[in-house]
This record gives sequence, structure tokens and C-alpha cells, in this order.
Amino acid sequence: MTSKSSVRRSTNRGFALILVLFVVALILVASLALMANAQYGSLNTQSMQQKNAVYNAAESGVEDGLNALDGSSTATGGSGSLANGYSFNYTITSNVTGALPKNASDGVNSISIPPGFALIVSTGSIGNQRPTVAEAIVRTSGFNYTLNNVAIAASGNLTGNWNHNIGLAGSDGSQSGGADDANVYVNGTINASVGFIDGWAKSATGTNSLIGQAGVGSATNAPALALPTSTDFTNFVAQQRAAVGSGNGSTMIDTSAFPSTTTYSCPTSPVPNGGAGCVMFIDVASVSNTQSVPVFNGPWTVVVNGSYSSTGHGGVVFNDPSPAGAWKSSLFAVNGTADIGGNATAAALIWTKADLTLHGNGNEFGAVIAGGNVNLLGGGSGGGFQYDKNLNGYQISLSGHYAITAYGEY
Repeated sequence: MTSKSSVRRSTNRGFALILVLFVVALILVASLALMANAQYGSLNTQSMQQKNAVYNAAESGVEDGLNALDGSSTATGGSGSLANGYSFNYTITSNVTGALPKNASDGVNSISIPPGFALIVSTGSIGNQRPTVAEAIVRTSGFNYTLNNVAIAASGNLTGNWNHNIGLAGSDGSQSGGADDANVYVNGTINASVGFIDGWAKSATGTNSLIGQAGVGSATNAPALALPTSTDFTNFVAQQRAAVGSGNGSTMIDTSAFPSTTTYSCPTSPVPNGGAGCVMFIDVASVSNTQSVPVFNGPWTVVVNGSYSSTGHGGVVFNDPSPAGAWKSSLFAVNGTADIGGNATAAALIWTKADLTLHGNGNEFGAVIAGGNVNLLGGGSGGGFQYDKNLNGYQISLSGHYAITAYGEY
């Protein structure tokens, strides 16, 4: 005979077994879920690591591109691989020496590269992993400027008046519509009158008083011309100061006074200082030259570390007896304002940090880059400005490291 208490204990034991099995099942399900989450988490971590590695590869390509540009501003691209097996390839589209914006593509978007900048597009990849693209707009801390078929280039305005006898003459003395023409390009207004102009005249604003008189190609609201900045000029002067040092008295001359009427000849076989020519650094805050006419033969860079004015019998003469292109033409750089009249400057590029005044009674021969305005002043029966076509393509360069100004990844 079975007692009631035995039946009750048997029933309780059966319920407990079911409960235990249920709890074990829950623990098993939870364990499987935890294992699955851990597995998925591991896969996600691995995937993120791969993505980050591909990003790093793309960024390495950008860094490699910067190094390539530091080595040569004409670099066009390259490729490489990392220790983890990831690789990159990059292209460089340069507009470092350009005067106008340049359009390029990164494979997806159209990008406008400003003058003085370059675009690096780098792709990082490995196996079947989705590639990553990193791109950067970069610019050197130095600068490169090329004078492209322009006789007078100015960051500011062109103002003033020359009478009917005085004008801007082309190299061949006519408006031929070619490389000989004395073209004018300013980023400000043109509100000037001249006796004649053998070339076109462009203004980046809506004011251009030479339209109708200047040649075909003249325009208002033209794209702004990329020109060396005031900082660029300061860096250039510092570079020349360092290069000259205390000078050697012949090919590197350091002086604290403007030279007298003396002839300075730079050797031409070979051209000294690595082909850069001779340098005279005139370390004086202000020059008022009324009498002396120093003569510079061969390839010279003459830097006035202050303002400069020549009137009366004063002037500077640069003689370039070489065949065109045999060596670099001369440069007359003024670290301030310049007022050039009298016997004027011949056969050189005139580059001023600030405003430049050209007197009509002088005889300027060469080309002009002004960091400020250009003012035409004076009358007389002769004189004026004649463009030297040998200055077309003249480059002013200051070395520096490239740096990123804009960056993106996708």
C-alpha cells in the first residue's frame, strides 16, 4: 500500500526535474547567444581593423605624395605597400605654377584646384576589401610663379596717364597678337590712359579704360591672376639675404649703400651659384637715386631691401648679351614701393612688394610684377615701356615643404 506522502514526494521530484531541465535549457540558449555575440563581435572587430588598415594605407599614400612633391614639384604619382600587406597608389594633379583654377577629377567628383595648389588622390586596398580613397588639396610653404606672356602684372590697380607719345610697346614694336605683345593683367581696376598699347589688357574687376584701345583678348571681370603675396616677397628677400651672407665681393655682393656708376659683370661660363647667377643685396631702408647708373652685365638678381626711387640722371642698367634662353634674365626686386624714372631700368624683370610708379620720360625695358598698384606718371616726348619677350616664362621660386590645406576620405 502506497502512502499519500510517498505519492506527494514522487510528484514533487517530477516537477523539480522539469524545472531543472527548463533552467538548463535557458542557460544553454543564453550560452549559445553569448557565443554567437562573441563570434559576431570578433568578426566586427576584425572588419573594423581591416577598414582602419585600408584607411591607414590611403593616408600613407597622401603622405608619400607630400614627400614626392617636396622632392619635385613636377611629381605625378606613385605607389607603395605597408608591412601588413596593404597597398596604396596615388596621383598628383598640380596647379602649382598655374595662373588660373584647374579642373580635375578624383574618380567620383570634379574638383577645382586653385592656382598655387596641387591635388593628391590616394587609394588604399587589400584583396577583396572595399578600397578607401583619401584626397588632399596641398600647398607648399614656398611659392612658384611663372610670368606667362604678361608685360605688366599687378595685384592692385593700373592708374595714371601717359600722353600720346608714350605707351606700352611690344618686343617687336607692334600689336602683333603674339608672344611679342605688351599685355597687361591686373586684379584691380584699370583706370589709365596711354598713347598706345601693343597688346591686350585684362582686369579682374568691371573697370577697364583700355578696352577699345588695347588688342583682342581684352576683358573685364577676368579670373583673378595668381601672383606672389607680400609674405612670398618677404620670404624671397630672406632667402637672398641668407644666400649672399657677408658676400664675396664679386658674384655675391652685400652692401649697405646703393652702388655708384660702376659696371658689375657676372660670369657666364659657367653661370655661378648653381646657374642662378650673381646676387647683389642692397641693405638700405630707402634709396633716392638721382645721379648714379650702375650697370649689371649678365644674369643678376639685385635686391633693394627697402623702397627705391630714381629720378633725373639716376637709374639702373641691366645688359643681357646672351642669346635668348642661354641663362636666366635679370631681376630687380624692391622690398617696398618703387618710383622708376630718370634713366630707368633696362632688360630686367621689375618685382615690387608694394606700389610701382613708372615715369613716362624714362625708358623701361622688361616686364613688371607689382604687389600693389601700378601708376603711370609723366609726359615728355619720348620714353615709355617696352616688353622684353625673353622674360616670358620667367620663374620665381622659393623652396618649401608641402602641407595639407583641405582633406577628405570616403
